[in-house]
Amino acid sequence: MPSDEMIGVDASGQVRPMRICGGLGVGCGKVDDHPRHVIELPGGAEALYHLDCHAAAGCASCAEQISGRPQSATGAELLDHLLAQAPAVPQAEDPAAVNIPVDTPED
Repeated sequence: MPSDEMIGVDASGQVRPMRICGGLGVGCGKVDDHPRHVIELPGGAEALYHLDCHAAAGCASCAEQISGRPQSATGAELLDHLLAQAPAVPQAEDPAAVNIPVDTPED
């Protein structure tokens, strides 16, 4: 199985990490470079979910981010949708960066 250290390059030349979708019993288990919601777990571990997988599991943040997207949009198409929705950040080093909130589960 690919590790988090493996990378992919999208059509625009952006390098995107290849990671699994899942953790805490949620997620589809696919390994790809699609946009993810990253959740910090106790002890510094992380769970990473496709936005559509996490929205289907009840995440309001993910549901809001993917609202209005074409239903079949995943991967690069979903990233394009997210970038079109993102507010301009004048000082961003990487204008293609999409900030997806990082949640910390409550104790």
